[in-house]
Amino acid sequence: MYFLRLAPYLLLLLAEIGINYALLPGMLRSPHPKRWLTVSIVFTIGILAGFKYLGLLAGIAAPFAQILWNTEAPLPHTSPGSSPLSLPR
Repeated sequence: MYFLRLAPYLLLLLAEIGINYALLPGMLRSPHPKRWLTVSIVFTIGILAGFKYLGLLAGIAAPFAQILWNTEAPLPHTSPGSSPLSLPR
């Protein structure tokens, strides 16, 4: 049951589809449908950017957090080309 490990990603995908579907009536009824389309595109790209760069930002922020709070918090373990949010293999 491989898909059970991916349940959070499936829920995220379904939420994104639902939100984009909810924006559709606004696109169809509005005199300015490009604004609704822009909101939909920005939302979708924002999710993709979050998955791509969240690991990078965590890696950059961790040393500063250690300095600010004087803790020995572990750094996120990432290898080049991977992210803490990467899909399991």
